[in-house]
Amino acid sequence: MSKRCYYETLGCPKGATVEAIKSSYRKLAMKLHPDKNPGDADAERHAVEQRWGVLFQQGALFSSLTVRDNLQFPIREYLELSQRLLDELAVAKLEMVGLDASVLEKLPAELSGGMTKRDGLARALALDPEIGFLDEPTSGLDPFVQQVVYALLRERVADGGTVFFSSHVLAEVQEVAGRVATVRAGRLELLDTIEALRTRAFTRVEVAFRALPPPHTFDEVPGVRELDRRGDTLVLALTGPADPLVKALARHEVVTLDSREPDLEDIFLELFRGGRHAA
Repeated sequence: MSKRCYYETLGCPKGATVEAIKSSYRKLAMKLHPDKNPGDADAERHAVEQRWGVLFQQGALFSSLTVRDNLQFPIREYLELSQRLLDELAVAKLEMVGLDASVLEKLPAELSGGMTKRDGLARALALDPEIGFLDEPTSGLDPFVQQVVYALLRERVADGGTVFFSSHVLAEVQEVAGRVATVRAGRLELLDTIEALRTRAFTRVEVAFRALPPPHTFDEVPGVRELDRRGDTLVLALTGPADPLVKALARHEVVTLDSREPDLEDIFLELFRGGRHAA
């Protein structure tokens, strides 16, 4: 597993990732060391768990504990610190996600959805873990707070950590992910960088004509596929060099031409067009 990059999962079964990791670790430990006492394997797992943090989609704060106690729970589990230091850490983690000490004594039921999500994120990062597993980390957050979370994730990676996060918001994935994984029906379908995916998708070209050419005019142009017609505007998908299309368009009276690089939504739809992987 490489540090300093993000992985993004689309359609990953919710709540199953961490339990699957724990189960796999137990099985692997017993297979590698069949004579080892199961208690020793659990102790090793306990040490490994200290290296990761988990954010659940709905925050999953303990309903009977205050924000302070929720944040300090994982720290108490693994470290022996004074109450003064625990309190200082709790405030620092809250400030990291854009909150302050005023929420320390609140119960989860007294928090808004966005505050619950941010408290859950602060708890997931309470131990400064090497690896983060974050489920929909910005759902329910306003755009400003989303940017705070994006900056926090980039900072974690810049410090040498690795962040796995799941999201169905493709613009968010494009904003922060270095690598993308798509999961369908429990199977890994694709794993690549966004830059590499762009080369496998199309450039969207919208051309407005003085008189719209008839259908199939550009069918023989290499790398060009017609997507839509709207009035005098033709929407084309272009893969490969633009020169053949430019020469074909020169035979017609073009009013305006607009093209843009594919975003992740374009890439996703292209790769999974018709319900099948295109690669």
